[in-house]
Amino acid sequence: IDILFKDIPLNKFGKDISEMGLIKYKFCKFWEVEREIKINGNANCILVFNQTIILISIGDTLQLYNNENNMNILTFHIHSHDIKDLLKINENIFISSSKDKTIKFTKLEENYSKFTVIKSIEIHQEEINQTIKLRKENLFASCSNDNSIKIWQFDFSDDKNNVIVNNSSYHDTKILSICELPNSNIISISEEGFLIFWEYHDNIFEKETILKGFKNSLHNCIFLFKENIIL
Repeated sequence: IDILFKDIPLNKFGKDISEMGLIKYKFCKFWEVEREIKINGNANCILVFNQTIILISIGDTLQLYNNENNMNILTFHIHSHDIKDLLKINENIFISSSKDKTIKFTKLEENYSKFTVIKSIEIHQEEINQTIKLRKENLFASCSNDNSIKIWQFDFSDDKNNVIVNNSSYHDTKILSICELPNSNIISISEEGFLIFWEYHDNIFEKETILKGFKNSLHNCIFLFKENIIL
């Protein structure tokens, strides 16, 4: 009985049997919608700044929303094609990866009412699916439909804004998602469902283990849950 009713179904019946006490069991609480934000189009990515400012990507458009005041602050464009991924660097700077083959560093300014593109990076031949920040200072990794993972350096506090590509690794097909492990190795997942573990040797990532069977993989779909567990 402890595992029979683990969660409440997300429907009216599930709420009724819990609230009426028809089953004497401590259910996990069901989720309640606190606020619904109306947007035009499909939201691909979401970031939160300072606990109240929400950045939403809709196609090639970015929309800033103040959850505390329940109002849109700013709508702007920095890419010529759909945005595939957003990554928060700090409370004012974020990275966007796009179908237009660029990665952009953008700074939000003047209480989130203005923005400045710090750097636009073009190191892939096809659309970019995800960019992650690696543990090593100023080191990043990005994956693309050009079948590659690029490891590169960028210091946005440096006036020169130079980008240095350290090395590249390749799948046989499009790479949809990447994740860094605590030992500095990288995991990637391809469009065809291959999960590959890349081991770091002499400043180069080499294929070590390949697992097959991840059907219908999504973009940005790998998450480090615990030190030795990934979702």
